[in-house]
Amino acid sequence: MNKNHHKGFDVTANRYIDCFDDYIERHSFEGTTPVLFITGQSRGGAITELLGKHYQDEGIHNIAIAINPARTTLETNKNVRESYKNIFD
Repeated sequence: MNKNHHKGFDVTANRYIDCFDDYIERHSFEGTTPVLFITGQSRGGAITELLGKHYQDEGIHNIAIAINPARTTLETNKNVRESYKNIFD
């Protein structure tokens, strides 16, 4: 969906987003804001960064912890990376 992201990471991240959004919709209480803690290592770390970016953009509070992530757009573009203080490597 985002041509600036590595295709394989983006496809997988979007599949997770679909599942997470469904879960959040079914299990959230009205008037509350979901809080997500997302972790991943290596390829999962790269996907974690994309999920963290997505959910921050959507206004959902999250902390994304990427352990030894593969290189993503977020990692290689300093201006983009500095906009997302919720992502930790």
